[in-house]
Amino acid sequence: MLNVVFPVTCPQCNQESLSQLPAALIKGALLRERLILRSRCHTVEWVASAQEIEQIKEYLWAATPA
Repeated sequence: MLNVVFPVTCPQCNQESLSQLPAALIKGALLRERLILRSRCHTVEWVASAQEIEQIKEYLWAATPA
């Protein structure tokens, strides 16, 4: 199982941290156009914005073997 590591920014304090999700989960969420992100500092959950989704797509593409 391939995990994709990407940065997330907490909506409460703007602290950036690394998150990781399985590639298959990200692909499924992108098909549904709804990806839930979580911050570590405040344990906040939110729906990824269009900009966050585009960034995560780039990390997914980079992590996927050719």
